[in-house]
Amino acid sequence: MHSEPTHVRAVLVDGQPMWLAAVEHVVQAAGIEVVGRFSSPVAAVDRIAERGVDLVITEVEFGMQEPNGTFLLRKVRATAGEVRIVVLSAAATSAAADAALAAGADAFIEKTARPEDVLAVIGQVLAASSVEGSDASAAATALRRSEGALRLEDRIESLAAEGYSTAEVARMLWLSEDLVASRLHELAASRTSADGQTTRVFAA
Repeated sequence: MHSEPTHVRAVLVDGQPMWLAAVEHVVQAAGIEVVGRFSSPVAAVDRIAERGVDLVITEVEFGMQEPNGTFLLRKVRATAGEVRIVVLSAAATSAAADAALAAGADAFIEKTARPEDVLAVIGQVLAASSVEGSDASAAATALRRSEGALRLEDRIESLAAEGYSTAEVARMLWLSEDLVASRLHELAASRTSADGQTTRVFAA
């Protein structure tokens, strides 16, 4: 079932046309508008630098003729720092995740992840940077009502409760430290409802 459009604009970057089509299908079903699809990180840079892009979903492994994906991450951070970046990669290793996060990614997801889990992470990334009442915030709120999003928030909270630091939780879940810190802050602020019972609040 398709959700209402939220006007979050995304650019997709992957060397494999099949993956571009698959990711486009998943995010469009969640109400995210795809404004560009690129097989080359070099070709994507100019479009992402233009105003009107909220989210980049990219691979970090490309062919020998292309620079690797960290080139794109660094370029986006340097020229369009407000754009959120999610890496969706076949290179599902801690080393690849660490490199992507260090280069500016907000989250790293392996390509074997279920579509609902990919959307859960996208929702968290958008929520961590959204201005209240914005289109991106509305999109994040909708995505974060999903079962996958609740599982991710529970995992973040559970690891923090076990005594892991923000940096350790981020590294374990392949998320940026800023994203984990934002989620923990919101969870702490919304822990207790007016009647003293634990509740979960989705801030638009």
